Amino acid sequence: VVMSRAADVTARFLARHASRAFPSATLADELDAARALVADADDELDTEADTAAALALYDDALRALASGDAQDSHLSIFVERVRCNAMARSSAAALALGDAEAALSRSHAAYASSVFDEDLNRVAMVLRANYEACMALNNDDIAASVIADALRRGCDVDCFPRGPLATRAAEDVGRRAVPLDRFIAL
Repeated sequence: VVMSRAADVTARFLARHASRAFPSATLADELDAARALVADADDELDTEADTAAALALYDDALRALASGDAQDSHLSIFVERVRCNAMARSSAAALALGDAEAALSRSHAAYASSVFDEDLNRVAMVLRANYEACMALNNDDIAASVIADALRRGCDVDCFPRGPLATRAAEDVGRRAVPLDRFIAL
């Protein structure tokens, strides 16, 4: 009888105070909830069912990440990756809705999150979002520099539309690229 009473007290304590006793579980739940919102938005965007709904889901995921505590925890790198994916994909959604300036703004935010990312697929996705937004705004020079940046980083640029702009960017890579060791020495 005493053991079951102690187990009941422990169970009630954990139910009331689990988030304080085990914060990692709560933080992981925040991250999983944001990932689920991004996955739902990706499904909406990929099936072209409702682009506006997809954009709203991306915004919900970004708000959840910004308001949660996971970004200031040991899960911060995962939060940053989810944020980067959500920003890049929401850029594509904004572009599909015809708002090129919002798409460019979102792709720039994604680019800032991916500067030091080692996942070339994620970097290529971000750079493509940036490229498409620049092209929608008829900013060919910046679009060419985005392709050059992708080539310098070693990204697969097959997803970028081909044409004179891509050829010019590929030629510029050799002329404008500064090796990292020389850049650090400067």
